[in-house]
Amino acid sequence: MGQSEWRNAFKDKNGREPSLEEFKQAKQNGFTLPKTDLPNEADLKAWIRDFEGTNHRRPTVEEVKQQKNLAENPVDPKVTNQQPMPENQPTQPVQVMQQAEPIQQEPGQFDRRRQQKPSQPDDAGQKRVGNHRSGTNKSLKQHKWGIFLLAVAVVLIVLVGYGYNYYSYANTLDRTATALKTYDKDKYHNITEWSDTHKKMTTADLTPLANYMQDQKMSKSDTEDWIKKTGKGVRFVQDGQTLLIFPHYTLEMDPVDLTVNTNRSGLSLSLNGKVLTDKSNSDYSEMLKHQAPGLYNFTAQGSLNGQNVNAQSSDYYGGNSSDAVDLDIKTVSFTVESNIDGGDVYVAGNKAGTISNGQADIKNVVVTQGAKVYVKSGNGSNAMTTPSKPLSNIDDGDTVDLDSDSILSKSEAKGQLDDMASALTSYASSGNTPSGLSDIFNGGLSNKSYQDFSQMIHRNRYAASRNADSINFGEITVDQVSAKSKKNAAVIFEIKEDFNYTSNTDPDKQTSGTKTQRFQLIAHMVYNSSKGKWLVDSIDSNQKKLSDDDNVN
Repeated sequence: MGQSEWRNAFKDKNGREPSLEEFKQAKQNGFTLPKTDLPNEADLKAWIRDFEGTNHRRPTVEEVKQQKNLAENPVDPKVTNQQPMPENQPTQPVQVMQQAEPIQQEPGQFDRRRQQKPSQPDDAGQKRVGNHRSGTNKSLKQHKWGIFLLAVAVVLIVLVGYGYNYYSYANTLDRTATALKTYDKDKYHNITEWSDTHKKMTTADLTPLANYMQDQKMSKSDTEDWIKKTGKGVRFVQDGQTLLIFPHYTLEMDPVDLTVNTNRSGLSLSLNGKVLTDKSNSDYSEMLKHQAPGLYNFTAQGSLNGQNVNAQSSDYYGGNSSDAVDLDIKTVSFTVESNIDGGDVYVAGNKAGTISNGQADIKNVVVTQGAKVYVKSGNGSNAMTTPSKPLSNIDDGDTVDLDSDSILSKSEAKGQLDDMASALTSYASSGNTPSGLSDIFNGGLSNKSYQDFSQMIHRNRYAASRNADSINFGEITVDQVSAKSKKNAAVIFEIKEDFNYTSNTDPDKQTSGTKTQRFQLIAHMVYNSSKGKWLVDSIDSNQKKLSDDDNVN
């Protein structure tokens, strides 16, 4: 084929002039047209018509070139078909991820399916996939942070709950009472502070408190009650927060200034074993500032008129901003009466006698006038202690009444015995069991002492040689109350019994009148916690008749 013929054939085939490169290549090939399966012009026009009918527009030049390229290079059936792109979309074809089974076509034929609208570009799809992965990673991170924050919140809630329980009023009070019962000043240091400075107290400061706790030997519950209710310069209070949110409780100690005085010269004065002076004078006075509440033991030793003096004053100081310690020396004898049977009498902290039959005689004790006397029995929760009285108010030969308010008093015993007498009178009058016996006798109707009284009444009313028309009980006098413990006491009392007779019980002599007897009895009484009162438990059978007046005639 010649050059002109090749050029004309190229123009017919491609609709344009060949390029310089195409011309050079054709010249090298001897201007021979390769065998092709390109579509003819009629097929291309037919494709254009179909495109316009489908897309309602004419194809672009780029789309026509793409179609011609597809015709020249048929697509492998396994590869996704390409679609023409709309004018407003990029012309780069996108492979579809899924493809139906390909349709075989002859070379040179146009694939009608390729007239569909082009798919979205690959880069857009890749972008969406990338965003999805990024969003997933972000979601996982947020989930992990959520779990972490939830765990932290749970731990904080548990710790806060534990803290409020540990630092609560009740639990701190329990730990404080436990520490006080150790009598260990080092442990006291951790639970106490001065009320005026809010500073921690030294072990030396806390010696009086340790002395007092050890002397009293209170139970744990009594110790809790003491630090809650005491007006003796020790208070269990909240004084701030622990870790900014939990309440902080402590024992606040009010300081007290103590002034020590004595009226004798040449004495050695000591406080809790520490010497204040080796040689006092007749007007010796010294102030001990900022002392802690507690038990103080003052000692005066020396010689007085040829007699050795070892006087002591032991007492609790606290609750006042200032107090005086009187170490004036005196010799005194006196009698102590008390309702604590078998209790020990203490003078200036030293045992000086024991209560027997309600009293004790104290003879020629050399003491300081500031010393005090009291009666005590037992320890801990069973301890019974009377209020103390200063010896400065006691003269030679005096009788000092020292009763404990924590046990049965004479007035309370009389009231209970008056109720007993009324119940017995009621039974003697009606023969019916009186009401309220369980509030008078321990065990109520089954109490042996009540049964003994009722049998005596029944015998004198219905089975005697001469039956009484009525019997009256009354005029109770309490002579003495002696306590064995806080819940057990013996009461020595007097009771009058009137036996009234009429002529109906003496038809022959037609006599009438009243026979009156007075007895001294001992009632053993017990405290009933559930009822909150003292009850008659038993009455001694060895009664003592004090008088017998017979006015029957």
